Amino acid sequence: MDSGQFEYGNVIHKECMWFCFSDIIQEDLNYTRALWNNHYIRSSRHKTVPGRPDELYYLPERHDSEDQKQPVNAEKLNEVRQHVADPVNQDNQDVQEYLNYVCTSEGLEKPTDWRSALNLYTILKQIAEQV
Repeated sequence: MDSGQFEYGNVIHKECMWFCFSDIIQEDLNYTRALWNNHYIRSSRHKTVPGRPDELYYLPERHDSEDQKQPVNAEKLNEVRQHVADPVNQDNQDVQEYLNYVCTSEGLEKPTDWRSALNLYTILKQIAEQV
């Protein structure tokens, strides 16, 4: 936004941004999740259980604990769903398919890092604005 490449509220800019950066952001989130959930939590004087978060969650009995999950009724789930935006709707899907088509027809590759994502975003935005 600061460089003027992204215009907030512009649907084409938003969809191009999502198309170019979503896989890279998801990769980073997956890496961070794996790193965090596999680190070791030490014992402390507070009411904490030492261990690795994934193991503590999936195998609480190994740590003399028990599964604390509680069932959630459908009414509560629907209440929560009302407050969450669904990123995938038909309009978005159509634009994403169009961007895939443009990439294929122009010989553009999916980005592998933020620099190539920014480059692809710039190209796709220019093409989309010409249509």
